[in-house]
Formats: sequence, C-alpha cells, structure tokens
Amino acid sequence: MLTMNNLNGFGAARSSGGFAVKGIATGTGMYVNRALSGLSAGVNFTLSYWFRITSDPSDDVHFWQTTGGNFLYGTFSYGGSMPLTPSIILDGNGVNNSSSADVASGTTWHHMYVSCNGSTGKMYLDGASVATLTPNGSNIRYDNVSGLHVGSQRLGGASPPGDIAEFYLNIASYLDPATNLTKFRSASGKPVDLGANGSTPSGSQPLVYLSVRPGGVANDWASNLGSAGAFSITGTLSLSSTNPSD
Repeated sequence: MLTMNNLNGFGAARSSGGFAVKGIATGTGMYVNRALSGLSAGVNFTLSYWFRITSDPSDDVHFWQTTGGNFLYGTFSYGGSMPLTPSIILDGNGVNNSSSADVASGTTWHHMYVSCNGSTGKMYLDGASVATLTPNGSNIRYDNVSGLHVGSQRLGGASPPGDIAEFYLNIASYLDPATNLTKFRSASGKPVDLGANGSTPSGSQPLVYLSVRPGGVANDWASNLGSAGAFSITGTLSLSSTNPSD
C-alpha cells in the first residue's frame, strides 16, 4: 500500500507551510452541479483535487461524475473490503484505469492529479505516479457531456464519507505532471495557490475551479472561480472539520 502524506493549504493565510484552503464535507448528502454546453470532442484534460475518506464505505466512492455523456467519473473502488482502489472511467464502455495504490479511511488528506493528452495520460496520488490512462478512442466525447456533479453520488449509493477541496478541471488542456504537478502540490505535500480564478497553473482560467479560499465560507464552493459559471447547490454545504492546509 502506498503511504499517503498529509497536505497543507494555500495563499494569504499561511498554515504549516502551505496555502490555507478549506475543505467541504461530502458525507452530508450535499452536491453541487452545473450544466455544461459547447464542449467539443477532444483529447486533453487536467484534473486536480484534494480529498479524504473519513470512514469505511460499503460501496464504491464517487466524488465527481459528468452527466449526459461519456467523460464519466472518478471512483474509489470498494470491491467488498478496504482499502479502496482509485480509478477513473474515461469515455464510457467500461474503460477503467485503475491505480496501483490504495487509499485507507482516516484523517489524512490526499491529492489526486490526472492529466491526459488523448493517447495516454497519468494518474498521480500524493505526488506518486500510480496509473497510466488509456482513453477509449482517439477523442474523449466531451461534446456528449451536459453537466458536472461534485459531491454525493449521482450514480446511486451513499454520499462519499469524507471531504473534498480545491477541485480543478480543465478540458482541452494537458498539463504534463512531470513539469506541472508542483503547481498544484508543493514539494512538502501541500496545496499551492492556484490564483483567484485558477489561472496560475496554465496561464488561463480553467473550466471549473471550486474553492473555499482564505476567509471564505462554505457556499463559496459553488461560486466556481472557473469560466463555466456558478454551480447550483442541493442540500447544505458545510466546511470540513479539518483542511488540507492543517
């Protein structure tokens, strides 16, 4: 099993060497969702988020899913017992790219980074490469995607028993982890300030950047500092009891 590192936050308020980002509790049945339109089939994407799983689940855990299309979801596979195996479903038709690492429940926050250039891609967990990704076909059918759902599981089952922070998704942008991972996760295993609108890593605003920045409140999570516009809220957003920056 891969040993996970504690992480730290970002920006203006410093805490244990990082940017003081806040987390959102996902085990409360809440979720945020946003309709997406005008996306073209393509080959590239970059995804980054921080998470923790606070108790043993009884099913697979999905922190995010797309709706109405084929990009689909990131999952932590239960398989009937702990620990969980991270994987990502790309472009439908059962293309399941599973990690070589496991995630146990507990108090530790973790970082997930996935970037794909169409023909291949990589999944990094807590700074370590844990999977090579293979999309199904020459294009990922983003044009079939009608929305994005972050929080309780749209595909059924219980809400993810844990917390999430700093959710970044950019379609049509490949940020090679060899040179870009440190723009999201510091060498000491902490979140990095992505900028007020998430543009720092790539130089341009991503499609989605959900964040509760220093001094913020829980509902800031749904504002979306990315270009796609605000998300709607179902349930009540609440801050996690600990943060990646602790």
